[in-house]
Amino acid sequence: MSPQSGNAFEAMGREDLLRALEMFAKNWLAHDGCWFLAAEERFDMQTAIDLDARSWTRFASAEARRIMTTFDIQAGGGLEALERALSLRLYCYQHSTDRMVGRPQASAAEQSAEQPLRCR
Repeated sequence: MSPQSGNAFEAMGREDLLRALEMFAKNWLAHDGCWFLAAEERFDMQTAIDLDARSWTRFASAEARRIMTTFDIQAGGGLEALERALSLRLYCYQHSTDRMVGRPQASAAEQSAEQPLRCR
């Protein structure tokens, strides 16, 4: 790719784009962890937890709006729309090799004992 050709991603094939998406998902998680650790070092654990919760509250609504707009998911679309939107979160990115970025998928028994909404 020459410097004049513009966006490097436009020249990529499907496999390279999937690898880039996987890398971005890992980078996103790493940044989240680094941010939390920096907040804990600067303040204390409880303050880091409080800041993290406030940050996620703000981010979740922005992420939901962006996903719904980008993929034309209508508000009030019921459980199918919710499932589609949740599956499009970067945290839920799963490559065809069945590797998941973030925590591993739990068994059905483990899921029922945990929070009801999890990445699949």
